[in-house]
Amino acid sequence: MTLLKAVALSAPVLYIGALLYQNRRRAGEPPVVWSWLPHLGNAIAFGSNPLAFVRKQRDAHGDVFVTQLSGLRMVWVADPRVWPVIFRGANAPATPLACPIFLCTRSR
Repeated sequence: MTLLKAVALSAPVLYIGALLYQNRRRAGEPPVVWSWLPHLGNAIAFGSNPLAFVRKQRDAHGDVFVTQLSGLRMVWVADPRVWPVIFRGANAPATPLACPIFLCTRSR
């Protein structure tokens, strides 16, 4: 009977600990989208309608935000004008292959 009580008392503590760990914001990280499901995160909301999910989070948190999807922590960049800076750096030269994808301009 005491084992059952210990499990019953520790389950809510472990759940709250998992929520706080999953939804924490690390130093220098964009805003984190809160989720009530440990490990699964926002996978159900994203799976039902991905475009609406990204638009809703972009409106709530800005163009760059973090989500937890099925155990993976993902950073979303919702503004295509930011992609070249993230993927190649602000001062790196643009390649002919990257420009059509990331909408950058090439200098000759």
